Amino acid sequence: MILNNSGNDYSGGTVVGTNGLGASLGMGSLLRLGQDEVLPHGVGKGGLSINPWAGYNDKLPTATLDLNGKSETVNTLSSGPKAVITSSVAGQGTLIVGLDEDCDWRGVLKGGATIEKQGSGTFSAIGARIEDGTLWLKDGTLDRRAERDGRRYGRVRWREHATGQTFRTR
Repeated sequence: MILNNSGNDYSGGTVVGTNGLGASLGMGSLLRLGQDEVLPHGVGKGGLSINPWAGYNDKLPTATLDLNGKSETVNTLSSGPKAVITSSVAGQGTLIVGLDEDCDWRGVLKGGATIEKQGSGTFSAIGARIEDGTLWLKDGTLDRRAERDGRRYGRVRWREHATGQTFRTR
């Protein structure tokens, strides 16, 4: 599906992929941005969830958000491990997340896409992978428990008042 309406103003969240434990095991999902700022954000708006239930069922297909070289802002970001954020326009495309709220990203960032964390909340990247992209923290805290899963971070940049913390788990 390609979203082209920058006037979208619904109050609920946006879910890409499966929605619930009983979701069917069909084809993977793809949401491609056709313009900048097509998902609603701000006071009273929901967040973005990409394949949130895949962590409970490893047979579920991958769900992908293709930034397509565009910029998008969402209040919060959450995902399961079979979530992908990419950009079909290499090296372009930014997802701005966590406007003073916490985010929980467990997926894969690739295609040269960028996730930019703003606001004072925590960006949890437990088990997340950056294959080809950049995670920028403008403010807030990065919780990077990926070490327990043997995964590695690619480009992570801290800006302004952001902090990085490593939490070790067994």
